[in-house]
Amino acid sequence: MRSAAARPAEDSEPYLFAQVFYRPPMPIVHRFKLPLVELPPLTYPWPMEVQVAVLCDSAADYRGKLCVLGTFDTISTTQLPAVHPHCSIAFRLIFRDEDCGESALRIRLIDEDGSNILPNIEARMQVHLPPDVFFYSRNLVFDLQQMTFHKTGQYSIDLLRNDEMIARIPLQVVLKNEQAKH
Repeated sequence: MRSAAARPAEDSEPYLFAQVFYRPPMPIVHRFKLPLVELPPLTYPWPMEVQVAVLCDSAADYRGKLCVLGTFDTISTTQLPAVHPHCSIAFRLIFRDEDCGESALRIRLIDEDGSNILPNIEARMQVHLPPDVFFYSRNLVFDLQQMTFHKTGQYSIDLLRNDEMIARIPLQVVLKNEQAKH
């Protein structure tokens, strides 16, 4: 058992615990007192961050907020070709100083053979961070109508930036038996 001296007093100064400033709510809790240290500035070794990448029934950008409804990763069908009437692909991207400039974004829906089954979806984006922000977020929503799948199997929705893949959303198309209803 630790001595009472190892416990912080109720009126003690805040101390660093797991890189968070923390004042224990009760003096009964045992904590090791760590010295306060100056942490290095936050740096991000990766370029543009993909916070959200999802396939869903519906998505919208509402004043900078990404609203997503009904995420899914499986399309079940009783017959082929399967036609999915409507869905959305939603991305939330975070840009930092290193990402300023023009980028080419492209979306592909890849089947098991590596073929893209979507028409060409490509956009050019100019990124400029205002001087008073540390990062800039952008929501991208793509609505797809009458997506047709001619075979079952695994698919992936890929987001490419300057021909480098930065996000992959898995999708599977499965054939279900009509008699196996619950």
